[in-house]
Amino acid sequence: MKDKVLLIINTGTPDKPEVREVRRYLSEFLNDKRVIDLPWPLRMILVNLVIIPFRAPKSALLYKKLWTDQGSPLLFNLNNLVRKVQCRLMNYKVYGVMRYGNPSLGKLLKKLKANPPEQLIIFPLYPHYASSTTGSVYDYIQNELKNWNVIPELQFVGQFYSHREYLNVMSDQISKYDPGKFDHILFSYHGLPLTHIHSIHPDTGPNECTCTEKMPQH
Repeated sequence: MKDKVLLIINTGTPDKPEVREVRRYLSEFLNDKRVIDLPWPLRMILVNLVIIPFRAPKSALLYKKLWTDQGSPLLFNLNNLVRKVQCRLMNYKVYGVMRYGNPSLGKLLKKLKANPPEQLIIFPLYPHYASSTTGSVYDYIQNELKNWNVIPELQFVGQFYSHREYLNVMSDQISKYDPGKFDHILFSYHGLPLTHIHSIHPDTGPNECTCTEKMPQH
């Protein structure tokens, strides 16, 4: 019987908090056309000649502050999540991978290609959809799978910001800090370039937001 596989995917982390490793990670990350959606020649110049040379040393210093005896927090937390999910899903093989860096999504897909599973579930760890996150994962996987002789049954898990279990987890975490003591609770997420927002919501101005009335579908 063929395996059933669940891929839990996060963005990524350098292997070490050193300039060389951070430079390698940023190169893979920022050269993604879904992250910086400029024409290829402009993206290459901007990323490789401007952003990375200046950003890598600064980012390495920040990574050193975050690094622990267990390594990258993003990585060891991903591994802990995979172990717990695997205990609950005994009929699946559960893997934790990164879209950029290691453990490599690309390397795992090449391994699975040699013995394709019966079912492949893709679960990016992003509550809200964005082209530069969930969209990039979908795009990469579809480009890889088109070269497989046997393509498994595919299931993509999209945004889950409104899922009851996710909201319960967020509520439980907030409750630990006695929210009644505060006037406001601020949720902060990664930013998006205005060009990404305008491409999906062309009628929305840069200072307009309807999130207090309803959450967008994408």
